[in-house]
Amino acid sequence: LMKSSYQRAKQRIFQVLEKGEKGDLASIICDGLLTALILINVVSVFMETFRISPATRRLLALIETVSVIIFPYTTLFRSLWSSTCIYPGAGRIKARVCYVFSGMALIDLLAILPFYLTFSPWICGYSVSCACSACLGF
Repeated sequence: LMKSSYQRAKQRIFQVLEKGEKGDLASIICDGLLTALILINVVSVFMETFRISPATRRLLALIETVSVIIFPYTTLFRSLWSSTCIYPGAGRIKARVCYVFSGMALIDLLAILPFYLTFSPWICGYSVSCACSACLGF
């Protein structure tokens, strides 16, 4: 069957976000960048346990912010867009539900949730501004 450009794009996004295959440069680069971002975050968390300068602390907060902006997009592309490639016979809704409750998605959620909870008025107090002042110094 002939695939539409939409289906080809969805399949390609899936291929790029999944483990890179030999010879697929875009997928290999994506894997490398995401792995590097994870390693940088691990080092950042480790560095935060020491006394560091305010400038370094702001840099680490910026790294964390960039990371938690990037990682949800990979999850959204996997779950909302290319989940039918992960679960081909499931149908759109069932494939999305299957992905959302998969181990990979739950780990992603647990990894980024603490950052987003700092913006919650129930966790932080009264406003979003406390998260900005605590993390980025504004």
